Amino acid sequence: MIYRYTIGSICCVLGSLVLFWSTRSRTSAPVSPSPTRSGEVVSPAPSSETRSGSPTLPATPVVNALSVDALAMELRGLPTNECSGPCEAALRNLAGRLDAGSLAGALGAGDTTLAPEARRVWRQLLLTRMAGASSEIALQAVAYARALTSPLEREEAFRAVLTTRAQLQPQEAWDWFVSNRGLLLEDSSLVVDLPAQIAQRNPEVARALSETMPAGEERDQMLGGVALGWAGRNFSEALQWTRTLPPENQQPILLGLAPQWVMQDFAGATAYAQSLPAGEERTEFITTLAKSGAETKLAETVQWWQKLPAGAERDQSLVELATQWARQSFDQSVDFVTRLPEGSARDDALVAVIGEAARERPTAMAEWLKNFPEGDLRRNGMTKLAEQWVGSDPIAAAAWAASLPAEQSSPGISSAVALGLYPTDPAVAVQWLQSIGNDELRHTTLIEMLSRHNDASQVVANLAPELRELSPPPLAGEPGAPSAPSAPSAPSTP
Repeated sequence: MIYRYTIGSICCVLGSLVLFWSTRSRTSAPVSPSPTRSGEVVSPAPSSETRSGSPTLPATPVVNALSVDALAMELRGLPTNECSGPCEAALRNLAGRLDAGSLAGALGAGDTTLAPEARRVWRQLLLTRMAGASSEIALQAVAYARALTSPLEREEAFRAVLTTRAQLQPQEAWDWFVSNRGLLLEDSSLVVDLPAQIAQRNPEVARALSETMPAGEERDQMLGGVALGWAGRNFSEALQWTRTLPPENQQPILLGLAPQWVMQDFAGATAYAQSLPAGEERTEFITTLAKSGAETKLAETVQWWQKLPAGAERDQSLVELATQWARQSFDQSVDFVTRLPEGSARDDALVAVIGEAARERPTAMAEWLKNFPEGDLRRNGMTKLAEQWVGSDPIAAAAWAASLPAEQSSPGISSAVALGLYPTDPAVAVQWLQSIGNDELRHTTLIEMLSRHNDASQVVANLAPELRELSPPPLAGEPGAPSAPSAPSAPSTP
């Protein structure tokens, strides 16, 4: 199996360190389809609401004249929904006024006083501080994380503690990770990120720790994390070490190093790709190089791509190349792709470019697509536009879809709009669902809606009788509907 490792995974790890050092140093209406389709002790402030899923920690003194009443009052004054900007700054300021011994009690006060989003920020700040303190206090943070009942919250808490502790005491962080592995998510990214974090400071320690684990898929992922962290410190050493691993370990790790390899040694990376035997692994590596190269070395990547022989490698890598190019220059990307010979590879690349541009300029893409001749390219492009548009502004996307002439509409557009509208207006989403002319796609869309909706019975109740039989009983009533997406502004022209 191929494991992917990206530089982006390290960014999340470094975020907790920023929080640690910063807090340590501071003192201070939808459209329907047409009819045809502290000496005082920190203790929780009195509250009528008990925050579920939060452990209870003993209260401890608060210093710097931050009394329990003052803390509770300031916490109560924070927003009850989103917490960013001034809200986060206020929490950061409060956290900076606490000494290490008072952090556990302050966590308990936040759990019973703060709204969910503010509580998440507060936890991150305090757990990061605790993980950077003495072993005794850091273990209090581990105990707090263990007691959380929500798997996602527990994962987030352990991430803050372990990635921070790894910078100070890598052996302790590793031991805590191993002893609490069963409490983390099965596919926890800490399997890669923790050894990567340790390797950034001491790759030999990270390598030795990873090799103590039993042979298997998880240890292979840990070794990939070591290579990724090591590459951020010294890419040549990381590459040399990776090439000493057994062949079955090398290729997936080298695939994860491809973005850095392209930046450090484009010729070496492409030569390695060409040396691989023909097949799925080589195709994947070449496609990854096209994507990464287009981000950092566009001219070289285009010249290299043009020399690739016809086939799956060239066709699949074209989509990645064109997509990344469109992020830099839509006009240049379109000009390059449209000059290529007609065929499915060119059309797939154009659809990918449309999808990328539609993230910020959906209206302009809609106007541009009007000039396309009737056929699969225009139909697929409009479906891709709808899929992207509903992610940023489902109401505007629905209005556009409802305005299309019958000959320009398609089941794919209706499906995208139905899925985009259901978080905010399930009833209207169901109307779009029922307008899907393709039975198989309508059924697939219905199953997707039911799997996401927090009350699937609302969806089923609004279905036409002939569609109710399609609803799979095991999914009915399943929780977990995501919140409605926000709508960014879009330029009017490409």
